[in-house]
Amino acid sequence: MNEALKALNDTVAELTSVWESATCTPAAHLAAEHMGRRVEAELESMPDDGLLAAVERLQCVARAVDTLRVRAAAEFGRRSRPELGPDRLSAKQGATSTPGLLADVMRVPIGEAAKLQRLGERTATGLSFTGAVIQAPFPAVAAALAEHRIGTDAAALIVRMLEAVAPRADHEHLRVAEDSLVAASETLTVADIAALCRLWRDRLDQDGVRPREEELRHQRALTKRITADGMIELHASCDPESGGVLLTAIDAIVSAQLHANRDNLDPALVDGRDIAAMRLDALVDIARHGLGCESALPALSSATLMVTMTLAELSSGIGAARIDGVAECISASSARRLAASADLIPAVLGGEGEVLDLGLTRRHFNRAQRRALALRDGGCAWPGCPHPPSFTQAHHIRWWKRDTGPTDLGNGILLCSGHHHRIHHDGWQIEIRHNVPWFIPPPNVDPARTPRRGGRIQIEPLAA
Repeated sequence: MNEALKALNDTVAELTSVWESATCTPAAHLAAEHMGRRVEAELESMPDDGLLAAVERLQCVARAVDTLRVRAAAEFGRRSRPELGPDRLSAKQGATSTPGLLADVMRVPIGEAAKLQRLGERTATGLSFTGAVIQAPFPAVAAALAEHRIGTDAAALIVRMLEAVAPRADHEHLRVAEDSLVAASETLTVADIAALCRLWRDRLDQDGVRPREEELRHQRALTKRITADGMIELHASCDPESGGVLLTAIDAIVSAQLHANRDNLDPALVDGRDIAAMRLDALVDIARHGLGCESALPALSSATLMVTMTLAELSSGIGAARIDGVAECISASSARRLAASADLIPAVLGGEGEVLDLGLTRRHFNRAQRRALALRDGGCAWPGCPHPPSFTQAHHIRWWKRDTGPTDLGNGILLCSGHHHRIHHDGWQIEIRHNVPWFIPPPNVDPARTPRRGGRIQIEPLAA
């Protein structure tokens, strides 16, 4: 018996011993077997430490099997060399490639089969014409695989990175990197090893950093599609620089909101959004900021969000509206919420579809008014919200169109997009008392409807 098969037998024996010592009494086994669920019953009977030990031994068995799979995959490749012509194994089996044959025999995806073959060939020894043993190209990885210290996923990552930089890296440095990565793979996750491989790649091949950066930059893209249920899916592929800028801005907003939530002891004000929703809302806030910023790019400063609906829908909040450039309709109630914003123009249509109103510039709060609101509210006026004035819009408390609310300071308030949506969706009311905004929750949030103080927290000046 060869050493790999012996190692597999030994690990199976160790698994059996650990499993049996961790399970419950034989009588329970027999009862479970009678019901056709002995494995489940034995796992359920294991204490926590027994289950952990069993899973660890199972992983050892899996690695022992993978050692043999890798070696066999390499032999498949050796017998399917192109120079063998029609006598190569893959051709005789009717396969177009060695990975294709492996995938068919192993019943695995072709990518998994290709990985096993490549890894097997890079960690296999060979014989020279004189009969001398040729060491594996990556001996540290080969030894770790044979001793079941690392898995095939980590090993494949290490080999792929080292092969990519080998033509431009110092040979001794390659060996140091291989040893370091193998040692790290014994305790770290595959994701951690992937990150370490990237760090080593950039250290071993410093001249290749800029070309790789340019290659990634050329691959950057943002695509969109409309799902069957009307969601707009955005898929962004960011180069490191672009992704870093975008994630820094989004994470800063989300982090500030999370801190505010932790400090908020009022259940009615707790933010119920999950992290994914908060990230999307943060991206929308950034876009709103760009559209409304006085020093925005020329293309943004001339961009206008157009919402089209009928006068009856605007008045009643029942029906549908359409955002210019977006295929899916939105509800009239959402359109009414958007119509309260100073950063869009509502296109209101009459019964026959004639344009009744495209909005008037006098509905917008001017620069001086926004500055005054910023002094009063300090940013988003919602209690505890950390958004600064630059990430808010000036909204009419009594709506400009529906309620003929005036565009003056007493009827204005600064809100971020997330809290603006919450106010309209949940039915909160806003009052300005002595120049302080107060938020009154709906009965379903707080039956007592206790007002919550918002805006900037200030103290009265001392008397002279």
